[in-house]
Amino acid sequence: MLRRYSLPILLSVLLFFTSGLSALAQGVYPFWVVSYDGPGHANDEVHAMAIDGKGDIYVTGKSVGTSSSGADYGTVKYGPDGTVWWVRQYDGPGHGWDAAYGLGLDDSGYVYVGGESTPAGGIFYDFALIKYSPGGETVWVRRYNGPGDSYDEINALAVDDSGNILVTGNSYGLGTANDYATIKYTSGGDTVWVRRYNGAANDHDVPTALTTDRLGNVYVTGYSYGIQNDYATIRYSSGGESLWVRRYNSSGNASDLARSVAVDDSGNVYVVGNTATIKYSPTGDSLWARTDVTGHALLLDRSAYVYVTGGQGTFKCSSQGQLLWSSSYWGRKLALDSLGNVYLAGGIVDIQTVKYSPDGEVQWASNYNGDGNGVDQGVDLGIDQNGDLYVTGISWGNGSGFDYTLFKLYPCSAIPGDVNESGLVTLTDIVHLVNFIFDKDRPPCQGIDPGNCWAPQPVCRADVNGSGSSNLGDIIHLVNFIFDKDRPPCLGINPGNCWTPVPIEACCMPVP
Repeated sequence: MLRRYSLPILLSVLLFFTSGLSALAQGVYPFWVVSYDGPGHANDEVHAMAIDGKGDIYVTGKSVGTSSSGADYGTVKYGPDGTVWWVRQYDGPGHGWDAAYGLGLDDSGYVYVGGESTPAGGIFYDFALIKYSPGGETVWVRRYNGPGDSYDEINALAVDDSGNILVTGNSYGLGTANDYATIKYTSGGDTVWVRRYNGAANDHDVPTALTTDRLGNVYVTGYSYGIQNDYATIRYSSGGESLWVRRYNSSGNASDLARSVAVDDSGNVYVVGNTATIKYSPTGDSLWARTDVTGHALLLDRSAYVYVTGGQGTFKCSSQGQLLWSSSYWGRKLALDSLGNVYLAGGIVDIQTVKYSPDGEVQWASNYNGDGNGVDQGVDLGIDQNGDLYVTGISWGNGSGFDYTLFKLYPCSAIPGDVNESGLVTLTDIVHLVNFIFDKDRPPCQGIDPGNCWAPQPVCRADVNGSGSSNLGDIIHLVNFIFDKDRPPCLGINPGNCWTPVPIEACCMPVP
């Protein structure tokens, strides 16, 4: 039997599910949104993002190509306004599975993308590193097939201060299963050194993250099988000498999976994963470990404060390991601005972006639901030199599966329903709205009464019901809001209706 519902009930259900989201979106709104659907019009997954000094944004990941090429690297360069500068698909020689996981930029605007790629005639994967010019031309491609002639996958990439490119990933050895494989290339694509790490158990060793310091030292972390998986962190000199290896096995021999590594200006090393956050001295001595601070991503600020986010929440610690604050919001990646504010991106159903003050106060939290009204997840984020925030992730498209999505978040600037820009929502706004809709004295103000110009700035102030246009329905909405008083929690004369002006675009500040 088909069950039918009355409009008031449907409205009540809709308001129940959207009221929390609108409250989360009162601080910022998407100033622009762009998506990328690869040639195969199937599931495309963004994996990494970077921003250059000019404000151009780069994203890369796995993009489904044509039927003959399968999955390809898909790399896109955007301008600060969302303009697409170029798109590059890389279909490896095996025309099979190719997926990029690492992305880096040098000071000259060259772009480096690394991941896994099917070789010619092969069924496994090789490392594949590509250098693109600022204009998107392929400068060179470098591939690496480990001694096991099996699965080799770049998991992380970094560009050091001298313009050298470092990659690390898991690579099959001869009878050793997966090993760490870390390679240093010059900007010209020459191999400087290759270093492999096989743990004592002669089992799977998988690096997940890599960073460099000002002297060119290289730091790699991941997990390595012992009795169970342990964190395994290695420091290499710029010449490739292994300076130290440190393993961390948590109590109970749990599976310890390190996910991120960072180094401060004094050479101290910080590692985070699913069981602890650890600080090592430059010589590899363990200085502290916090088992209550776990996560996927780690960042340091200039004062060596430690920021961690992951499935258990978001945390800030001092350089001595003191927990300064924590929050239940979590993300996959973190960013810091010049004022010490902290941003994270994540989400499971919608892309969620959160801003914290330096002392841990939530400034805003914003949810993004894409056009396909399906699953959207934040993957990475970045801040340009102007302090503008960009977020990327996957978003369910309209008939295209998952697409790359990228958007710029901008501060809210107006109150919905505050048509006359007074800072309040009152009877005067109804008068202003009626004049705007029926008197038509909009810029250049040459209508019936050219002495008055009723156009609100921004125009979304007059879109009271969030329909995307301004019409009689907005007047009805505003009249009910002011006189029916059915404001949240909607217990007024007619509690089935809640007439609060709807946040839309820049008009997303809280209604007084």
